[in-house]
Amino acid sequence: MLKLSMSGYKLDKKDFFGKSDPYIIISRAREGGTFTRVCQTEVIKNTLDPRWMAITVPIQRLCNGDMNRPLLFECFDWNKTMEHELIGQFQTTVSEMLNGKRDFELIHKGKQQKNAKKYKNSGTIRIDGVELIKQHTFLEYIAGGCEISLIVAIDFTASNGNPMHSTSLHYNNPYQPNEYVAAIKAVGDILSAYDSDRLFPAFGFGAKLPPTMEVSHCFALNANPNQPEVQEVQGILQAYAQALNSVVLYGPTIFSQILRVAHQYASQVTAEAEQKYFILLIITDGVINDMQDTVDWIVKMCKLPISVVIVGVGSADFTNMEILDADDNPLRSSSGEKASRDIVQFVPFRSFKDDPVRLAKETLAEIPGQLVSFMAANRIPPGTTGRGIHATYEAPVPRAASVVVSTTSTSTVASSMPIAQPAPVPNMTGPAPTQTYPAAQPTQQQQQPYPMQPQGGYIIPQPQQQQPMQQYAPPTGQQGLMRNQSYQIPPSQPT
Repeated sequence: MLKLSMSGYKLDKKDFFGKSDPYIIISRAREGGTFTRVCQTEVIKNTLDPRWMAITVPIQRLCNGDMNRPLLFECFDWNKTMEHELIGQFQTTVSEMLNGKRDFELIHKGKQQKNAKKYKNSGTIRIDGVELIKQHTFLEYIAGGCEISLIVAIDFTASNGNPMHSTSLHYNNPYQPNEYVAAIKAVGDILSAYDSDRLFPAFGFGAKLPPTMEVSHCFALNANPNQPEVQEVQGILQAYAQALNSVVLYGPTIFSQILRVAHQYASQVTAEAEQKYFILLIITDGVINDMQDTVDWIVKMCKLPISVVIVGVGSADFTNMEILDADDNPLRSSSGEKASRDIVQFVPFRSFKDDPVRLAKETLAEIPGQLVSFMAANRIPPGTTGRGIHATYEAPVPRAASVVVSTTSTSTVASSMPIAQPAPVPNMTGPAPTQTYPAAQPTQQQQQPYPMQPQGGYIIPQPQQQQPMQQYAPPTGQQGLMRNQSYQIPPSQPT
């Protein structure tokens, strides 16, 4: 990787009512003498003395690994409605910059030919810093002990449809898994191999929770806000089934509270020895109702060891999801802060629903690059102790309305091998904030299922004769009940 910092001074004035809006495009020479574009800086408005943000580009992409391959630097004036105007250009090589050459004159060949005697240059570009950074690979980090931890968030909004009906995205088809189950298994079965304890925080959003029936946009699927982790992928499916049997689908679709909790998980891994990278898997069917808040949280999360994978189920309009993917246009927060890296991958389930292998491949395609880019940006080399490096972190408590609980305990990931039960819970150090969270689920003797009936655009609970809720034991591959239907929970896959 080459990290390059540049500034300019005394550039030509191009705008009639202002100065110039300069940016630089870097291209590499091809064998035929032409140039192919590699990267560009951001545009800096109304200045003749710009200082651009540092750019980092792989050496292979920049010059095909040839330090003496010519590089073309072109400085343009950005225009909103007209063609961007060339200020000037120069050529150099990686080798020349690494050997200390710093100042390069911008030459506009048209102006030079027109007035060769008087024309000197169109400004100067200064190389403020150039650094060759060793680029480690994804496999080096995994071999060095970096763990990948999955966080799952499932959409429980009413737009999914009545789970009792076969048209619902949450419907329990006894012959094949619904789209939520298929997405969880496609991603979880792969990522579980990279997590030593295989404890996965699992949340839901957009439902009414008993007993108060207040809407929550972030609740633990296992009804335990202090320890929302479940064991293995099978545990996620168990908790998902249990939650469907006790909550009421409602709305709207809010991402920000789920992102806030994921941010808390990722922000607690700070030491280099705690090499841990999180993947937040959001499975949703609808249009986001808090787009700007979602963007703000994603921009904050770019600085943390986390990626966000959004799987869109159903046939809704996923335009906003494509915006969050930000492959071409980086996200900007409401304060104007630009996302430092791309951490979001959106995958429409319908494009891969008949091919779980392709679904998993597409969903996780950008994760290796995102993990490596975070480690490189923070100058974190791969670990040296091999598999077994682990992080100890405090489990964030989701925010919702109902019973007040104090976050005075933590969940600890401490084993380098899979374990059957969570590790002991130590006390937190320092004062803990008070969070609100729905009441814990009633016992087997008290729990009542809530059949769904559409009314007024939402799904509301209808009272019926008391029936005890099926108690879900640890995964055994046996049948479980959900909405009074027979549902075969998919068995765990061997790793």
